[in-house]
Amino acid sequence: MWWLLLIVLTGCAQVPLVEGTHLTTLSSAPLTLMVVGDPPEAVHAAITILHRAGHRIVARPQLQPTSASETDALTLGQSLGVDQIIVIHATVTPEVHGSSVNGIGFMATNYHITIIANGIDAAHGDILWSSRAQFPHAIANPSKHLDALMTTALLGLSHRNNH
Repeated sequence: MWWLLLIVLTGCAQVPLVEGTHLTTLSSAPLTLMVVGDPPEAVHAAITILHRAGHRIVARPQLQPTSASETDALTLGQSLGVDQIIVIHATVTPEVHGSSVNGIGFMATNYHITIIANGIDAAHGDILWSSRAQFPHAIANPSKHLDALMTTALLGLSHRNNH
């Protein structure tokens, strides 16, 4: 009977999916990195994960990932001597659904989270790698799962669909 419980518990877990052209450059020797992007919670999660992975993170201004700020980030990254600039963009899209039990209506909101990360060579401005990570289904608490999804986007610790 214990195996039935195991099947039920593992069937409920959401495993992040990742696709991209990436990740060996972040999985190797420690690098000096600068992380920019939005929202701030996603940038903070990326910094924490990359630091734990042994990379050196340099201070950066609060830059949003627009084309003008990416140019500013590249210039700043070059002046600071970083190896790569990591650009993070995370989106959270709500999905509202309802049901009724005995004539009483209930509303619930789940969320689709997508993280897009790009590693840019600070010396030349070339995109070295790119990844996109998301859960296959909406989840109830996005902040609870942000670190797992960011780890998947940055380090590829999940199912990979390399293109």
